[in-house]
Amino acid sequence: MSGTRPTHEGDSELAMLRRQLESFAELLDAAQDGVLVATIDGGRFRYVNRRICELLGYTPVELLGLSVDDIHPPEALPEVRRVFAAQAAGQLRTGGALPIRRKDGSVLHADVSSGRVEFEGTPCLLGIFHDVTDRLNAQREAAALNQELRSTSTLLEAILDAIPDVIGVQDHAHRVLRYNRAGYQYLGVTAADLNGKHCYELIGHDRPCAECATSVAYRTRAPAQLRKYVPELDVWLDARSYPILDEQGKIVRVVEHLRDITAEVRALEALRDSEARLRQAHKLEAIGTLAGGVAHDFNNLLAAILGSVELARLGGPLPDPTRSALDTIGQAARRASELTAQLLGFARKGKLSDQPVDLHLVITETAAMLRRTIDRRIVVRHELNAAAAVVLGDKTQLQQVLLNLGINARDAMPHGGELVFATRHAAPPPALAAVTDAPVLLLEVRDTGVGMEPSVAEHAFEPFFTTKAEGDGTGLGLSMVYGIVQNHHGEIAVESRPGAGTTFRLWLPLHDRAVVAEPLVARALPRRRGTVLLVEDEQMVRVVVAEMLRGLGFEVLTAGDGQAGADLFAAHRDTIDLAIVDLIMPRVGGVECCRRIRALNQAARLLIASGYAEDGAVRQLLDEGIAGFVQKPFDLMTLSRAIAQVWPAEPAPQGAAGASSSSA
Repeated sequence: MSGTRPTHEGDSELAMLRRQLESFAELLDAAQDGVLVATIDGGRFRYVNRRICELLGYTPVELLGLSVDDIHPPEALPEVRRVFAAQAAGQLRTGGALPIRRKDGSVLHADVSSGRVEFEGTPCLLGIFHDVTDRLNAQREAAALNQELRSTSTLLEAILDAIPDVIGVQDHAHRVLRYNRAGYQYLGVTAADLNGKHCYELIGHDRPCAECATSVAYRTRAPAQLRKYVPELDVWLDARSYPILDEQGKIVRVVEHLRDITAEVRALEALRDSEARLRQAHKLEAIGTLAGGVAHDFNNLLAAILGSVELARLGGPLPDPTRSALDTIGQAARRASELTAQLLGFARKGKLSDQPVDLHLVITETAAMLRRTIDRRIVVRHELNAAAAVVLGDKTQLQQVLLNLGINARDAMPHGGELVFATRHAAPPPALAAVTDAPVLLLEVRDTGVGMEPSVAEHAFEPFFTTKAEGDGTGLGLSMVYGIVQNHHGEIAVESRPGAGTTFRLWLPLHDRAVVAEPLVARALPRRRGTVLLVEDEQMVRVVVAEMLRGLGFEVLTAGDGQAGADLFAAHRDTIDLAIVDLIMPRVGGVECCRRIRALNQAARLLIASGYAEDGAVRQLLDEGIAGFVQKPFDLMTLSRAIAQVWPAEPAPQGAAGASSSSA
C-alpha cells in the first residue's frame, strides 16, 4: 500500500453534512427576518441568526442564554405564552404584532411565524420574526389621523349646524350634496329628500334661477354675491357662493351661503318710506305756508269786494242790471272765499274751535248725507268698532274731511261700488307716537274704486294737484283734508293700487272728555252806537270795513298798523268802545297790538280779524279772554254777529274806560 491515508466513507458524509449546516447557517444569517429556534419545553433558545441579534441588540452567545420569556415585556407574557402553546400544538401558524423587548429595554413589534422542528434531537419551534414596527407606527399614525379627521369633521359639522344661515354644498349641475341643519329646517327638507335634487327644484323651478350666485361663481371662478327676492318663499335673501378648487384650479364644488334679510329689507323700506313721508311733510309744510300767505292776501281782496257789495246795497234801491251785477259779484266772491277756505284748511289755519267731538256721530251723519246725495249704486256703510271715538277739535272741519273723502271715493267709482267708514283703536304711526302718548283712534275710509298709480298717490295731498278734467275740480279737496288732520294733531296716509281701490287712514288722538250738547239760543242782533277803533294795514280793506261799521251806526277811528293803533287807543281810551285789529301787520302785529291795548285798559273789548288764523297766537289770546275772532272775508251780517259776541247787548256804565258811549 502506498503512503497515502485511506479515505473512509463515513468521514466524507460527515464533512458534507458539516458543509450543508454551514451553508444553511449562512442562508439564515442572510435572511432579512430574525430566526430563533426555541425548545418547546421551557422555550430555551437553541439557535439564533444574525438578524435576530441585530433586532434585539444581543450577541449570539447572550441570546442563546435566554428564553422566550426573556425577550417579551412582562405585561405581554400571557398573550405570548398563549400564542407559543398554540403554535407548538400546530393550532396557529402566525402570531401577529407581538411585542418584543430589546436588550436596551425598547420595544419593537413583530409578526412571528413558526413551525415544529427537531433540533439536535430536541422538539423545538422555529420562529421567524418579521419586524412590523414601522407598519404599526404607520397604522397608529393613520388611526390618529383618522381620529383627528373625525374630530375635525365633527367640529365642522357642529360649527355649520350652529350657523343660523343656510349653508349648502352644490356640484356644477346645481345638485345639492348637503345642507347644514338650518338649511334643512329653513327649506323644510331632510337629507333623504335631496336625493340628487337640484337646488332650484326645492322651490318648484325646472331650471336655475335667472339671478344665481352659484352660476356666477362657476363662471368667474371667484366668490359671488347678490340680493334677490324669492316670491315662492316670500323672502329676501343675501345669496353668496364660494368656489372650491382642486390642485389644478378646477372648480369641484361650490359652497352656497343664504341669509334671510327680509326683516332688514322691510325695515329699510319702512325707513325709506318714513324719510319720503318726512320729505313730503316738509314739502307740504312749505306749500302750506305759501298757501296761507296767498289766502291771507286774497281774503283781504275778497273782504274789500264783499264789503263794497254790501255798502252798495245799503245805498238804497238799485236798478235790476246793477242789482244783478252786484249779486254776481257777491256770489263769485263767496265762491272765491270757499276756495281760500280750502287753502287755509291745507295750510292748517283757521281752526279755532277745540271741543270734544264724537267722531262716530260725525261719521253717522256724514254717511247718511252721502247716501242721500251720491249715486245709489254706491253702497255707503260704516264699521264703528272703536269703543271710544271722542276727539278734540272742530266738528265742522272734521265733517268736511269725511265729506271730501266721500266725494273723492264717489268720483273713483263711476259704475258703483262700496264706500266704508271704519274705526278701531290702533297703535299710532311713528310720527304721531313721537309727539303724544295719548290713545289713538284709527279711521279708515275705504272704497272699491279705480285706485291710483303710485305716482298719483304720492302727490295726492298737494294743493292744486288733480287728475280730473279741467273745470271738474280744483285739486284742493285732499290738501284741505291733509291740513285739517294735521291741525287736529293727527296723521293721514293713503294706500292705493290701480284696480284695487283706495284706503285713507287717519290717526287722531283720543280725548277723555265726554261730548256735551249745547242748546242753540236765537239772539237778536241790535244796532249799536259807539266808537270803534279799526286797525288794518290794507288801505282798501280799511276803507271798506270802516264804511261797513259806519253803516252799522258806529263812529270809526282807523290806524294803518299795530303801533299806530295802540297809540290811537292810548289817546282815546275813554271813548273807544271796541277795537277791531287785523292779525298780520307790519311793525307791530295784531297780537302785540291787542296786548298793548289790554295793558292800557284791562277791560278793553277786542276783536281779531284776519285772512287766516295763526292758531297758536289767536288761541293764546282767546284763552286769556281778551279777544274774539272774525275770519276774512266777511259780510255785514257776519261782522255784526262777531261784534255782538265781543260787545254784550247791555251797555256798560257811562264813562267807564272801554264802556259803551250810548245804549242801543
